[in-house]
Amino acid sequence: ELFVGARRSREREAARHWLGEHGFLAGRSAPHCAAFLVATSAGEVGVDLDADHMACDLVPWERMVQRLGRVNRRGMGDAQIIVVEKGEPKAKKPEEPTELEKRAAIAWRAKIVLESLPQQTDGLDTSPRALLELKSRASVDAALAEQLEAATTPAPLRPALTRSVVDAWAMT
Repeated sequence: ELFVGARRSREREAARHWLGEHGFLAGRSAPHCAAFLVATSAGEVGVDLDADHMACDLVPWERMVQRLGRVNRRGMGDAQIIVVEKGEPKAKKPEEPTELEKRAAIAWRAKIVLESLPQQTDGLDTSPRALLELKSRASVDAALAEQLEAATTPAPLRPALTRSVVDAWAMT
């Protein structure tokens, strides 16, 4: 199933039904055969997905945490997560990277943060506990905090929400 955002009501209901029938929704039984879900970033948020395994690309840290949270949500198995990456991105003009190049560099830095997670015999521990402990460690480890910030999308610039701004918006 291809799962993308921007769907009409009927399409959303059909997708929800398919996800439930194939064991991707909370509280549903496992499917009787293998099921694959291919999702855009719509799979990161908005739906309580629960996949047994995942293959994904690198994205900024806050999105990577969302993706990791969609795998083995109930702790009912031994999930495998494969992160596909094509190497460190290089800007064509390092002194003037494009927005796309900046986003790729931020996503690449998420790999460094992932590698800070506890090592297990067959990979990294990406459990909610491990992610929480990583965040906790960052509160006392300045280098780790800096890595997390560098791997996270900067907050967008926006005006302070003052009475005059709200009044101006209300008139548009």
